[in-house]
Amino acid sequence: QVQVVVRRQRGVVVNGHVVSLKYCATCNIYRPPRCSHCKVCDNCVDRFDHHCPWLGTCVGRRNYVTFVSFVLATTLLACFVMGSSLYVLHLEGANGLMGMSIFLGAQRHPDVAGLAVFTCLSLLFLLLLSGMHIMLLSTNVTTSEQMKGVWRDRENVYDRGIWVNVRQAMCSPVPPSLVWPGSGDSAQSAAFDVEQAVGADDG
Repeated sequence: QVQVVVRRQRGVVVNGHVVSLKYCATCNIYRPPRCSHCKVCDNCVDRFDHHCPWLGTCVGRRNYVTFVSFVLATTLLACFVMGSSLYVLHLEGANGLMGMSIFLGAQRHPDVAGLAVFTCLSLLFLLLLSGMHIMLLSTNVTTSEQMKGVWRDRENVYDRGIWVNVRQAMCSPVPPSLVWPGSGDSAQSAAFDVEQAVGADDG
């Protein structure tokens, strides 16, 4: 005999809007808002942004600032390396014809020319990645929500304006982990039945 367990829908209030909490059958918890279960890491990630295959981990609430800082720093480093490489090539070929100094310098230093080409190609990807996350930061949207089009046809209840969104994402203290025993689950304790909340609003 198969026993069917029916769980009541729960939710929290976010900026005056009731947001439903989904139950994760794998982790056996009601997931906090914007939390998703990562199939690769096999656990729920708070404010799940995406799973980064290059870093080998998920990007979420507790490490998003580190990830964005890493991307922006890498972009600036690539700009500096490419600019320095082109400047060195220009100096090495400064005796050549106007506009041909870089090509003459590349003939004398193919290693520097290869570094300039590599950083130029890398910079195209890094600029796109940095620009995308700056846009997501300004609108308080995660990469997962953007890819799924969660807020495409409705109002983003987490959007509080550009400056507040950036300050909240980049300057907020890192919250304690909810994985370790004794840390507590704020979303669980703050959750309530959605049916009761809607009924209270109607009354």
